[in-house]
Amino acid sequence: MWMTSELDFEDGLKIGEYTPFGEVFDCGNTCAAAIRSGSCSDDEWSNGKGSLMRIIPLAFVDGITDAEIENVTKER
Repeated sequence: MWMTSELDFEDGLKIGEYTPFGEVFDCGNTCAAAIRSGSCSDDEWSNGKGSLMRIIPLAFVDGITDAEIENVTKER
């Protein structure tokens, strides 16, 4: 089952729904605040580990070029 709404994310944070063992084991302050408020912060200090978690999977893509990585990770 996939998370499909803000309520699903809230359930994941509050009661461990959608987790393997029904418990929340790690949620950063920035992610928790975004889930609780329903929106993300535009503060530059709120864009740390989350941005790394989004791009690190690219390291495991066979044959991806530096140019392709730059294209999908550049600031818009």
